[in-house]
Amino acid sequence: MDIEQLRRGAQTPAQAGAGDLGGVSTDLADAFAVDPHFNWFLRDDAGRARVRRRFFRFLIDRMAFPAGRIDRPNGGGAAAVWMPSEALAPQPLWRELQALPMLLAATGLERFPRLTALRADMDAHHPMDQPHVYLWFLGVAPQAQGLGVGSRL
Repeated sequence: MDIEQLRRGAQTPAQAGAGDLGGVSTDLADAFAVDPHFNWFLRDDAGRARVRRRFFRFLIDRMAFPAGRIDRPNGGGAAAVWMPSEALAPQPLWRELQALPMLLAATGLERFPRLTALRADMDAHHPMDQPHVYLWFLGVAPQAQGLGVGSRL
């Protein structure tokens, strides 16, 4: 990975299209590989990396791409996911049930309550009285973290 090219690309990001979603998901899954919040609720076994990728692919494909905006440098390596606040409001029951198998696979039964507690806390503290755009995720490839890519993006 050419870090200088990634930094330059982050200054003038492109909006991700449907063909970029796999790369966006992989970039974010890699960026959050050692994140303490994700590691607190994701299952703690050899399948963690696989389910983290599946988790991000689900979020990007089913929520972020249809409702929000995803910016990334040309060629990937980082992504900023912007969501309109109304897209992060409580979801209908059918949509929650649709996500349940993936969420249980990502957390396992033992850690599922951690994810629901984290989500409840985030929902309780996220202002919904004024429409706004929310930076849902900002992730940079591990080898480029701390080098100003995220700030530029």
